[in-house]
Amino acid sequence: MEDLGPIKHILGIKACKDTNVLSLSQNTLIEKILGEYGMAASKLVTTELDAVTYFLPASDEEHRLFLSLGVNYCCAVSLLNYLAILTRPDLAFSVSLLLQHLEKPGMVHWNVFKRILSYLLGTRMLGLTIAKAQLNIRVYADASYANCPVSRRSHAGLMIFLDNTLIHWKSQRQPSVSSSSTKAEYKAWYDGAQQFLWFCKLFNDVSFGNSTFHLILLVDNQPSIALAKNPLSSVRIMNMDIKFNWIGKQLLKGLFEISYVPTAVSQGLFEVKRAWHSVNWDSLMEGSKIR
Repeated sequence: MEDLGPIKHILGIKACKDTNVLSLSQNTLIEKILGEYGMAASKLVTTELDAVTYFLPASDEEHRLFLSLGVNYCCAVSLLNYLAILTRPDLAFSVSLLLQHLEKPGMVHWNVFKRILSYLLGTRMLGLTIAKAQLNIRVYADASYANCPVSRRSHAGLMIFLDNTLIHWKSQRQPSVSSSSTKAEYKAWYDGAQQFLWFCKLFNDVSFGNSTFHLILLVDNQPSIALAKNPLSSVRIMNMDIKFNWIGKQLLKGLFEISYVPTAVSQGLFEVKRAWHSVNWDSLMEGSKIR
């Protein structure tokens, strides 16, 4: 086996190491995608979604109009998904919406795809920065209540940090309808707590031995926090008793703590409420180590 030196490229990811910081980006792949779809000279935009865009299913007429373009929607969106999964968490929400229309895309969905490319044109050099971290885990969880105009399912987002390094993110529509925003939020950070336990096991199995991890779960919904800290269940949340009791027991064990974070500074906004809320976008980008 030959030592080829420090890693520079892997699976389309460019790696640059500087002292104790590793930077990961996919600018070469982004430039290739922009050229392939004729967007290398498009007008720059600062966000990948328009605040007034509604992701409704395409009508038969809209679908036929899209098919007349002769483009492969599935292939195009999969390229964006590859970016969102590996180095661009800021794309996770918008790409997850496009992925819901693989079977019957329309011109609205294709126009959103092109807008995302325009956004990438101005942010193609951005990527993740990974630095030496302490064993402190922060989980940001959020949900956009009933935002699907068809099914009224909520969209949940999750970001997990090891100290100040982003190590996991997810944006997806919840599998079932929630009857209140509190339940939607509760489901989101229940999933975050479950993911935290998975990472604890992974780190201990790999190299950290029997280290103790401290989790801070940050959410922007006060009723869901009160629900977790109140040991009494009620008929109103009976269908969530499993999640409710599990969270309550973990809190009593001291496995993690729950803290309120204002919506304006919640990193979970990356994954669920991108263009629909007025937030300090530059602050969120900096806090998530996307540079």
